[in-house]
Amino acid sequence: MTWTPDRRQALASGLAMLATPLALAQADRPGPLAPELFFGDPKVDDVVLAPSGEALALLAIGASGRQQLVVVELATMAARTVASFPDGDVAWMHWLSDQRLLFGARLELDGYNNRYTGGLFAVDRDGSRYKVLRPFWREQGSSMSVDSLNVHPWAWPLTEGAQRDSKLYMVEPDPVPPRGDPVTSWRLSVIDTATLEVSHPDLPRRAAGFLIGADGEPAVVVRTDGAQAVLRVRQRNGAWRDSVRFDRFRSSTGVRPLHAARDGTLYVAAPDSRGLQSLYTLDRDSGELSAKPLLALAGFDASPEIVARDDRALGVRVQADAEVTQWWDEGMKAVQADVDARLSTGINRLVPPRRGNSPFVLVESYADQQPSRWLVWNRVERKLVLVGAERPQVPPARMAQTDFVRFKARDGLEIPAYVTRPPGAGGNAKLPVVIDIHGGPWVRGGHWRWNPEWQFLASRGYLVVAPEFRGSTGFGQQHEEAGFGQWGLAMQDDIADAAAWAVAQGGGDGRRVAAIGASYGGYAALMALVRHPEQFRCAVSLVGVTDPLLLFDEAWTDISRETAELGLKRLIGDPEKDRDKLRAASPLHQAERITAPVLLAWGERDRRVSRVHAERMERALRGHNKQVEVLRFPEEGHGLRKPENRVEFWTRVEKFLARHMPAA
Repeated sequence: MTWTPDRRQALASGLAMLATPLALAQADRPGPLAPELFFGDPKVDDVVLAPSGEALALLAIGASGRQQLVVVELATMAARTVASFPDGDVAWMHWLSDQRLLFGARLELDGYNNRYTGGLFAVDRDGSRYKVLRPFWREQGSSMSVDSLNVHPWAWPLTEGAQRDSKLYMVEPDPVPPRGDPVTSWRLSVIDTATLEVSHPDLPRRAAGFLIGADGEPAVVVRTDGAQAVLRVRQRNGAWRDSVRFDRFRSSTGVRPLHAARDGTLYVAAPDSRGLQSLYTLDRDSGELSAKPLLALAGFDASPEIVARDDRALGVRVQADAEVTQWWDEGMKAVQADVDARLSTGINRLVPPRRGNSPFVLVESYADQQPSRWLVWNRVERKLVLVGAERPQVPPARMAQTDFVRFKARDGLEIPAYVTRPPGAGGNAKLPVVIDIHGGPWVRGGHWRWNPEWQFLASRGYLVVAPEFRGSTGFGQQHEEAGFGQWGLAMQDDIADAAAWAVAQGGGDGRRVAAIGASYGGYAALMALVRHPEQFRCAVSLVGVTDPLLLFDEAWTDISRETAELGLKRLIGDPEKDRDKLRAASPLHQAERITAPVLLAWGERDRRVSRVHAERMERALRGHNKQVEVLRFPEEGHGLRKPENRVEFWTRVEKFLARHMPAA
């Protein structure tokens, strides 16, 4: 998506028209916007249309301050809370059928010494027939106990496919391994959410993933075979056959089943001849991919998502620099045009009913300066009705613009990046720069939409550059594999090159550049001070890896032995053969080279990147670096879930940056 001046003017005008009275009051108020505005819990977290299109389910903060499950009957716009917890939140929800809802919980009981999480529940849309499908699993200290033998913390409901009755497909370990051991195979449990009866379809073993077709039957099983995986496809005669094989640990070369249509068409995402993920069909009888992709993008993995009714596919969503929906259905093309004409403010994501003739279409409308708002479009009356907003208190007029760029790394590889400039920053102003480094690292870090971190930093006067360094996914096989074995090396050079681009072409001040990130991003922020100390004034690391070698030791991580052996050895390096290389790429083992200011923050309950990473790093720095600050969160894990902790962290970041590279 390319933003022209005319498009930007239309966007700003449209956002001003959509602003709530509270947001307009915030826009007129002098002084910086409060951190709570950016990092508090959203007022509405998700909105989902019922399969018939007759009702909506949404997650919203109630009077108790807890997130509740609310159903809105679209014919009358009457709202009813159908599920809530006095001591926790409804964490997510899904329509099983037009009458039945599935949801999960996020609870804290007895403070944080005994935590309960997970749980699986069902309820009718009028609040009746409440059932507990799976109890909570309990965590006490460093151990976990399961309340029932057939419950496992890593089990999950399958929420794709047919939505016609009260039955639920549950993906569960097969068999349940001893606590701490990896799951090597999964099975489907079909649970009747009204009677709690359970059955198990006869499916191929060593499954790692499943796709349910529009007919309600399993259509594809992803079977694991060491470092490889294979699609097993159910043929039209009901027999199963092996189809495409691929590498389990390379996102760009993987084959991902998307949708099994009622007419037998199987849509999959697979790499094309350029090494970019594109949309294909797969012949269920021959097991072969179509000769040419149905849809492919230039410079991006399409990351396709099929939008479908039960009887046919309507279109596909893809991810370029921003999300785009290509409609195959002429009726939906017309609806999109109608909605876009009324909401010319960015991206309007349409969700039509899966079946029936309901006139209602759900619209999620968002932009870089506007958090998500959910509306309903009535195709008969040609009218939009606002249902709810993620953050109605955000003043769009005071938000920053985010643009997508590509710059050349020192070896010539193109690096994508999102750039967010402070609102009202003059073209000649030399701005302090924050390089925001995403975690993963084998994910796509950014998308064009409202981002609380980028917006908060920009509101404080910082130019924010978020690079999609090599190793990131979403930009093709070459880009992903260029990062293999490059922790602290070429991946780190991309971070430095992003800083150089920000200074040379983005209007940044070369004397005021910070690196900040979480998890891998926290690692790379610290390594920026090791590898390129002349470019970076300071660094912030949240739950950051400080010694890559610890990721291979199960005593300090929840990464399984299988993933470490088959995946991490290729992605990072061999802990034995490459030990010297990994020590050289370790902020912990290179701590004596870090003399610039550092802010370390971590969760005491982190299992992915154990607190030992930060604690050892703190000790290694204290002897020679007097500018080390630490922030511990006793009840947090790998990230900050509690809003008050997010506010505390970012308030501390603001003060840290102001002290070492002030914006004014």
